Amino acid sequence: MSLYREIFAPLHCLRCDQVSEFDVQFRTTHGDHMQHYYHGHPPQDDLAARPAEIYSGFTDLYCPACFEDWQAAKIAAFFQTLAAYTDQGVLVIRPQDQRAPLTPDELLQTAQWVDAERRKYPGPAEWGWRWLLEIGYVAWQGQVIFQADDTDGTSKNIEAQAELHEYLEAMTDSELKRAGWVGGINPFDNALQVVRSVDGLLYVDSARLAAQP
Repeated sequence: MSLYREIFAPLHCLRCDQVSEFDVQFRTTHGDHMQHYYHGHPPQDDLAARPAEIYSGFTDLYCPACFEDWQAAKIAAFFQTLAAYTDQGVLVIRPQDQRAPLTPDELLQTAQWVDAERRKYPGPAEWGWRWLLEIGYVAWQGQVIFQADDTDGTSKNIEAQAELHEYLEAMTDSELKRAGWVGGINPFDNALQVVRSVDGLLYVDSARLAAQP
């Protein structure tokens, strides 16, 4: 499978609307290995000899500062969903060292601790889901999904685990969109095109592109 090529272009962040340089990645069908280009400049490699072409591209929806805020918002929305399901009585979460399940208020407070941990270890991860599976005991609609003292794995219910994951993702996505995060749980913009024009230039085609002086 080939790697990507990347072109740097001035785009608007879809959260704060500020313009910054975004790394737009795209694939061709001829020897991609992370070549670098700049919007509006002619390519200096094999693309220079190719005819006009259009490639599908993708990049982040948000600038780095807003992406940081999005990660915090995603964790908060995830735990709001956990708290809501707990309040409805369909989800039971109990830490391994406790007898009593966590209350909705305790889950909302836990979101702050999980986000603080996330900031210590940057990188892509499903922090909320990972916390949930490591907590100790989780039951969804009366079915045990995970139990920490289960040594042979018999308490794991893969189907119920997949169902809960789907519900949590859908609700978290809705919460984020309601809060103005246009991509919901998805932080990527796949609606860009990279164009090798007839005049020999390479540029990004997107409604987010900053006006050129």
